[in-house]
Amino acid sequence: MRLLFISLMENVWGGSEELWSKTAQYSLKCGDFVAISINYPEESSKIRELNNNGAIVIKRSHKSQSILVRILHRLLRFDYDQGDWRILKTKKFDHVLISFGGAYDIQTYKELQRLLLVKKITYSIIQQYNCENIFLGNQERFELREFFRNAANIFFVSERNKLTTERNLVCKLSNSKVISNPAKNHESANTSSHLPSLDVLKFGCVARFDVGIKNQDMLIQVFASENWKNRDFQLNLYGKGPGFEYLKELVSFYGLADKVQFRGHVSVIEEVWIENHCMLLASSSEGSPLSIIEAMYCSRPIIATNVGGNLELIDKTCGFVIPGVDIRSIAITLEEVWLKKDQLNEMGRNSYNRILSIHNRDSHKEIYKSMIIL
Repeated sequence: MRLLFISLMENVWGGSEELWSKTAQYSLKCGDFVAISINYPEESSKIRELNNNGAIVIKRSHKSQSILVRILHRLLRFDYDQGDWRILKTKKFDHVLISFGGAYDIQTYKELQRLLLVKKITYSIIQQYNCENIFLGNQERFELREFFRNAANIFFVSERNKLTTERNLVCKLSNSKVISNPAKNHESANTSSHLPSLDVLKFGCVARFDVGIKNQDMLIQVFASENWKNRDFQLNLYGKGPGFEYLKELVSFYGLADKVQFRGHVSVIEEVWIENHCMLLASSSEGSPLSIIEAMYCSRPIIATNVGGNLELIDKTCGFVIPGVDIRSIAITLEEVWLKKDQLNEMGRNSYNRILSIHNRDSHKEIYKSMIIL
């Protein structure tokens, strides 16, 4: 088969890229012709690997836009898609797989939509993320509804995201499936025998510093409260991103330099969880976070907000659910964690057993099969 993989993610390689790229890699192993279209300012090692294995890599030529500019373009219905789609004009493909980093990224790619229609190319969608308070105007809702309905397959990474999308579009998506996001460490994890001492309770937060979504600043504020002043704890922040300087200032402002550590990006995820007792994530919205899945494979309990697919991953035997994305809810939940810290080892073992039972480690093969039987 001749397959084209398109990532609509702008600027950075994120967790949303793992699923489509793994599917592309599997397609190459199956002997298919594979081309990929991306727009990253820095080349990812995964892209180099795909290229080395025979994939044609097309870097789109339009300049990356800031989040604010993209929102304004969307509100004004301005098509900023200056990407190079010549490959769709010059080469014939049996199928196209489009990965959305955001829920409705396709709306700013009018030329891509037009070519798929004119060339009568079948396509599938991976939707990696949705925010529960999105409102779509009448025309936008109509256009998106048609695009989703005309897809051969829509792959959601959580049931909740699927239901949210159906509400947004006001339609039942009978062409959709809910599948698992991949975990890099599913074959080598389970680090329960390496739990650090509970003398200092260590929270690991693995998330890009997109503070408006990941809310690391709320965590810092909670840990600066009087309740935590004389407790032995450490918050380790892993990642990088535009909010780094802000978070550093905030840590200094609250006098938490000895309690909150910036650990950067760690490529070997097991190294993160050898040091930390539990995963802490206070996101405002999610799909199905790889950071949670990978922490569960490392036998760590999860503390996470009630958004996206988080509740489909964790239950009360293996984690704590923060009921709302606000300071009070986070504070109350972290108090519960502190009072039950002697139960974290058992919850970590439950976490590992749960992810083994619910996670499909071959979801990329499921996507591939759905494409080739069309």
